[in-house]
Amino acid sequence: MAIILRSPQAQGRAQRAPGIGASEAEYVFGLETRSSLRSPLGVGLDTMRWEIMETHLEWRDWMPSLWEDAMFEVTRELRFCYGHRLLQYDGKCKHLHGHNGRAVLTFAAPSLDQLGMVIDFSKIKKSIGGWIDTNLDHRMILHRDDPILPEFRRLGEPVFLTDVNPTAETIARLIFEHAANEGFPVTQVSLWETDDAYATYRLSK
Repeated sequence: MAIILRSPQAQGRAQRAPGIGASEAEYVFGLETRSSLRSPLGVGLDTMRWEIMETHLEWRDWMPSLWEDAMFEVTRELRFCYGHRLLQYDGKCKHLHGHNGRAVLTFAAPSLDQLGMVIDFSKIKKSIGGWIDTNLDHRMILHRDDPILPEFRRLGEPVFLTDVNPTAETIARLIFEHAANEGFPVTQVSLWETDDAYATYRLSK
């Protein structure tokens, strides 16, 4: 048995059944009975019209697997404090100020290692968290052309220099690139600058 699903909501989320034509989209799911359905693809059953038909087609022959691109993901949050300011910016952020930042890192893999993990959380903390603690935490993150830099150096204040304005976007990219260079399967890094504002740097899809 196969099930033909006619639903505008499902368009683009299932594959067209071969040999079936209709004014509205018709899709086939290789499921045994309607009673076994549990709102496939997030579409509520009350919004669908179903028809059960006999067919000799195997659904695997024409419907791409919903799981062929499935990945495991894990996320780790790392907190640190930093200061910065933005050059040529018309607003409060042109002045020196600080943030209690939260870097949220996501890692993905198609399969798990021998321990059943994508990556050990403690390794993330030790490697990436250690780099953040050494290079970014309790430091001023400044553009290398910032005119205040000589004064900070004279005072012996710790700084981290960037080639562009040290925005949340820039810092998210810094952390992403370090994680990637260390061999971690990182897919995105979000830097929460405040409780309600963050920037993300991720792999393109």
